[in-house]
Amino acid sequence: MKLSSLPFFRKKDPKAEFEKKMAKCRREAEENPSDYRLMTKIAELYLENGDTGCAIQEYLKVAKAYQGLRKNSIVVGIYRHILTLDPSQVEVYPLLVEELMKDLLMGDAVEAMVKLATYYYDHDMHFEAAQAIKKIKTIDPDNKFYNSKVEKFFTERKLDPLAIEQIGPKTKWALIAETRTKPDEEPDELPEGGFFNLEQVLDESTISGFISSMPDDKAGNPSTDNVAPNHVFDELKKFIADDSNQNSPEFHYNLALAYLRHNDLEKAHDEFLTALYGIPDKLDCYNQLIHCCMELRWLDVAKDYINKAQKLPKLAQRDNMNLDYLMGLMSKDTGDRKKALKLFKKIYNTDKNFKSVAREIRELEQAD
Repeated sequence: MKLSSLPFFRKKDPKAEFEKKMAKCRREAEENPSDYRLMTKIAELYLENGDTGCAIQEYLKVAKAYQGLRKNSIVVGIYRHILTLDPSQVEVYPLLVEELMKDLLMGDAVEAMVKLATYYYDHDMHFEAAQAIKKIKTIDPDNKFYNSKVEKFFTERKLDPLAIEQIGPKTKWALIAETRTKPDEEPDELPEGGFFNLEQVLDESTISGFISSMPDDKAGNPSTDNVAPNHVFDELKKFIADDSNQNSPEFHYNLALAYLRHNDLEKAHDEFLTALYGIPDKLDCYNQLIHCCMELRWLDVAKDYINKAQKLPKLAQRDNMNLDYLMGLMSKDTGDRKKALKLFKKIYNTDKNFKSVAREIRELEQAD
């Protein structure tokens, strides 16, 4: 008798084993639709089987599910992970930018658009690169630092914006529109525990303005791959210690960003406050202060900053709506549901698709 004829000695068919595991995982996911860990496990099984494309499609489904729960940090982690698996997923960059801006992480949003523009440029798609890099100005039109990144991108690559516009797209690829993603349906409450911690992926995020202090990659570009957050922060401290103008508002603002990314919120708050009265972009500074206070649960202080920010001259309608939205969230959190509902309805009457305002109204009205 041949050993191979015995069940114990038979070689396992990898394809059959994969299909067996996948069928089991999908069955469990169908039986427990609110357990998004099982959705993530499906994506991981595809990765183990070498099918990156299907894995990415599953990760996008997981991101949409967590988006419905307003788990922004997890959504950001998923999008970063997708781009690590396949940087050519150009449609994911704008989704990442939108989530970062929800958390007021404007610097990270800018860096994401720079990466998209760089990807296009490296693939000889200059028109697409120009369109992507120019979108940085829409993130914060009055921010001189962000605008300088746009100019630097064109200058370093010796690109003529006007000439590129005339050339047009290299291929028929459609440029990514500014779209908002909405969950197909309201997910149930997230179960306790976790299959794995996607938020760890956030450790790979970069800090605006300081990537030049990081080691270069093979192409000679600044790289933060595999750099631990503590190391990044140490590099930042060395960088700013050499700043010749340590009393400037810009210095304190950049130092605040460093503390913020290191999750030292109290020090970040103090540095943003120091920078506030001398920095041109006061709205951005107020938004950063509000973010710090909300995280620290200094809600009364956060409300005061919102009131002051709304008195800034020439405040854009969308910026005012965002401040009302934050005030609504805090009012809801502190039990002032009537005020929260009033603010959310005010926003809804102007823009029904603004963030999660429709769901907030629905939840408050159902509670009453």
